[in-house]
Amino acid sequence: MWRKNGIQLYPCILALIILMSVYSVMPVKYPIVGKAYADGLSFESLPAFLVQGRPLSLFIKIDPIILTPENASSPSLQLRLFDLNNNETIPHVSYLVYATKGDQEMMNLRFHSHTGPLKINIHSKAGPVEVLDGERDSNTGIWTAKDGEIGVQTPLMLEGGLYHFQITILGINQDTNTLDSGSTPTFDSWLSVGEALHGTLPYDNQAHDFMIISYYDRIKEYSFDPLANTIYWSMPFDWNLSRIQKQNIFIHEEVRIPKSFIKFLGSTSFFPAVDGIPLNTYSVAVDPYSSEDSYIVHYLINKDLLINLAQGHDQQDTSSESNVMSFSLFVSGHSNQPSTEFFIPSGIRVDVSWKPAQLTSDTGSALTVSFSDVLEAGKNNFQNANIFYNLKIADKNGVEIVKRINLTAINGTDSQPVTFSANDTYKISISVTGIERRGLLDQSRDGEATGIVVVPEFPSFLAANTSLILILGTIISVMLLVTRRTKLSVS
Repeated sequence: MWRKNGIQLYPCILALIILMSVYSVMPVKYPIVGKAYADGLSFESLPAFLVQGRPLSLFIKIDPIILTPENASSPSLQLRLFDLNNNETIPHVSYLVYATKGDQEMMNLRFHSHTGPLKINIHSKAGPVEVLDGERDSNTGIWTAKDGEIGVQTPLMLEGGLYHFQITILGINQDTNTLDSGSTPTFDSWLSVGEALHGTLPYDNQAHDFMIISYYDRIKEYSFDPLANTIYWSMPFDWNLSRIQKQNIFIHEEVRIPKSFIKFLGSTSFFPAVDGIPLNTYSVAVDPYSSEDSYIVHYLINKDLLINLAQGHDQQDTSSESNVMSFSLFVSGHSNQPSTEFFIPSGIRVDVSWKPAQLTSDTGSALTVSFSDVLEAGKNNFQNANIFYNLKIADKNGVEIVKRINLTAINGTDSQPVTFSANDTYKISISVTGIERRGLLDQSRDGEATGIVVVPEFPSFLAANTSLILILGTIISVMLLVTRRTKLSVS
């Protein structure tokens, strides 16, 4: 499944999603001179500068994407200057490469490539920077790379995290051709190298190995709450709003949950959040195929979402503790504990109840559905809103016994009659299709969640403690369909 000609298609599709997320926020105009920015990627084609009448863009890539013991000995930095109009590579390029990580300088050298593209083979080592091959011009200080490659000993790539590169184009087209100091373009790029953190998920007296990979910066700390089945971690992040607005920033985090742990929980329901804000599926991708042993949950946080998060962040807090981005991942499980509510990952809580509480077959019952917004305080925050939703109930063979569309929960609450024909287990699905406030329709938070209804009633010892028989835990976050086609924004 998901293969064609021996190629796994899911990673390719994910890469396309990532690129679309990045380039959807890239500027299209050419600055005459100045700086271009990127942040949070391992490679980037940076916005173009107009140089000698041509829009020139820089492709920059740092490799590998994730540091492992196997590839730590062969990292590289690749540069290519090209004409954005026709993708033509510019020859005879002289580069000034200035690289830092945090406050530490990693490289400040000048290079020339006759062919144009430059590959710097990095020999990671603490201490002074040293060029290992190539020829140096004593007048200009420029090192000429043989066949476009050159080796440099530098502290670069000793560890994962965020690296800052400032690439200034000193000359093009001819070895001796130099650009005027006032027209030399400088590309600013923050490239990320992933680093994996390994941990364990204790459950039912067993330890299940899991892994978090941060492609933006190093993981600061992590923890696991076994009672809540939730993983927490954080990383350094500068929440300065003006910085985020002027840069192309993209955050990619990856959590690998072992399938053995999922099997114990009996669920593939994931609820990711950033700084306590639930993410919708536009910002999440769940990959059950690429690994035989793990579900891979990708956090794909683009610039638009970061701006929204930064606007809600306390800009007055300048302490070092505030420069942190916090993540959480709740893994839902069935367990034997009945639940009265579940969540749509766009931040909508669904409370359900049945009347009578003890269901029996061939007997009419009423299902009450109440919606509330977890992003706002209080349970009655949809009091002045209408929630449009669909209701489906299917038996264990997938045959729908109830299918009602275009239902309306006035003031966030609705009731529907339901009769079950047999004592069995049923799947219930509730999907939000729109929220109406003051005549304005918002479809940006549409989504679907599923659960299980058991008929007949719970055993007596459970019935004495709950009025509900909705066992939830199979909420499938990958079924969330965020339309991104908000007809009218609702304040």
